[in-house]
Amino acid sequence: DNNGIFDLADSYTYGSDNTPPSIFIGGLPLGRYKITVASANGCFLRTFDVNDLRLKFYYNNLGNYTYPTRGLVKYRSSGVQGVRGTISWGPTVAEMELILAESAARANDLPAALDHLDVLRKKRFPASAYQKYNSNSREEVLQKIMQERSFEFPYNGMRWIDMRRLNAEGKMTAVTRLDKSNNIAATLSPGSLRYILQIPVQVTLFNPGWPQNP
Repeated sequence: DNNGIFDLADSYTYGSDNTPPSIFIGGLPLGRYKITVASANGCFLRTFDVNDLRLKFYYNNLGNYTYPTRGLVKYRSSGVQGVRGTISWGPTVAEMELILAESAARANDLPAALDHLDVLRKKRFPASAYQKYNSNSREEVLQKIMQERSFEFPYNGMRWIDMRRLNAEGKMTAVTRLDKSNNIAATLSPGSLRYILQIPVQVTLFNPGWPQNP
């Protein structure tokens, strides 16, 4: 069940136009559409605390960090709140707390950064299992904030934005993608030109003199 993450009535639930944390709702039109279910990388999932409610909310765990076969096609209704809900693609209060935390950490105001992290994280664990994160290291706090962003925002495109800005800072490690047999299918290296998006065709049609990005 979703007890915990959905029952945080005054905090950070997802995917409905009447949930308090949703600042602006974004999603797909009503109706049925085909999606390819992506299996999460086991190494990434093991970075979660086992008591983190997001681990159960976002991922279909078979009990030992194994997951359904990659490429399996399923259908769901984008207009109906299912068992696990529909994730909003719009900004949320959780995102604002993490932005405030990151801004404070970059300004070396670690107490404020840790307090903003705490506002979010204490709503993501059962009260009996929660421990506030603490550190006196600016870099460690920034790394923790970025990790929390990866925990908090799956499936809504924000990870790509974070990857690009971390790459610009020289802090992005290589990213691999696996095929359905868990073999490496592609690698995105630090500093790769693939972090530079192509100018859309419809834009270049109106601006034929613009050089295309590499």
